[in-house]
Amino acid sequence: MQSTQNISATVSETPIQLGIDASMAYALHGEIKNGNFEHPKKAELRIFREGKTLSFNGLINKQGSNDNLSSIILFSENSDITIKHIVISE
Repeated sequence: MQSTQNISATVSETPIQLGIDASMAYALHGEIKNGNFEHPKKAELRIFREGKTLSFNGLINKQGSNDNLSSIILFSENSDITIKHIVISE
């Protein structure tokens, strides 16, 4: 399993496309104003929409304690966030 400590980004009018190791455990939090959100495990996330603002959060691939849990925080205005899970061969 790959390990990443933290990823955070705040963008405006620049799409975020993030490829994440499919086996990585992470906490995902973020907000999009005037944009769309795509995630391969969208059903496992809490997603709230109020007007043109979409907020999301959740734990992906969590097993056991939070010791090895990476944190991903993303904020976007006038652009989309797309997260894809990729298989990384060792």
